[in-house]
Amino acid sequence: MRRGIKIGSHICKLGSVQDRAFKNLDSDIEKVKFSTFAVLDDDKKDQMIDLIEKARLEGDSIGGTLETVIDGLPAGVGEPMFDSVESMLSHMLFSIPGVKGVEFGAGFSFADMYGSEANDPFAIKVGKILRFCSVF
Repeated sequence: MRRGIKIGSHICKLGSVQDRAFKNLDSDIEKVKFSTFAVLDDDKKDQMIDLIEKARLEGDSIGGTLETVIDGLPAGVGEPMFDSVESMLSHMLFSIPGVKGVEFGAGFSFADMYGSEANDPFAIKVGKILRFCSVF
């Protein structure tokens, strides 16, 4: 942990097996940090390994998703469009051939929300319209 920023990832879903979500960031990040198979629920670990082995025996593979949490970044890091943290991370992640989607915050569920629920509020400061997190 540098500068109060915590980062952790776990296998969120493998095939039809879903791991639990992050609950206590400190202990959950420590758990996956030293794990040889990064899941939060050990029962799910065994199920996922069984799925991988089954696919291997059939000469196949199986897809999955990872959940990564980054906590402690100050609000407003990066520029709102092309140099945002999200755009820089997405650029790097999509260079990995297997990556087909990336979510930030509410992610893909944004499509089910109204703009008033999903967007940062705007403010006017010295005649400029700013996103609320840029005001401070």
